Amino acid sequence: MHKTRPLNKPHYLIKQHYGITITLLAILSYSTAWANTHNGFTLEQGDLVVQNGNINTHGDLNVGGKISFGGREINRITKCSSRQSQGTATQRHHKWHSDECDNGLPQGDCIGFISKAAHSGDDEDWQVLNPGEAFNSISYPNGGMAWWMDSYSGNPIIEAVYFCSI
Repeated sequence: MHKTRPLNKPHYLIKQHYGITITLLAILSYSTAWANTHNGFTLEQGDLVVQNGNINTHGDLNVGGKISFGGREINRITKCSSRQSQGTATQRHHKWHSDECDNGLPQGDCIGFISKAAHSGDDEDWQVLNPGEAFNSISYPNGGMAWWMDSYSGNPIIEAVYFCSI
């Protein structure tokens, strides 16, 4: 029989995905035996190291289901990128297409983050648009990006990462 020693207080696990740091609050236990399953986590000896108040994993942290942050569910992360835009000389925008997103188009309740935003000219006021949003009378059913320019030339470099419920 092996002993399972619970950690006395909550600790944070940190994982990077597309350059964004995700912090997960988890109360875990570790085992002196080769394997122990506790609260859905399977741990093997050496997989979880607790040292000086830090928790480190040797390898990947895989979550097979949804993650909840402050009451919001995240079931999927997708990154969309393009070098295309439409619009006028001063207002530019782009609606995402399926071939521009690495894990499907953003859908459902999403929160989006800019990861790249550049366009030759005086570009400003960049924003990520979530699925279903409208901006300047333009609807973005699968999200997109919009920005303002005094003048422009060439194509933009745009990229956004979405954390979505679907």
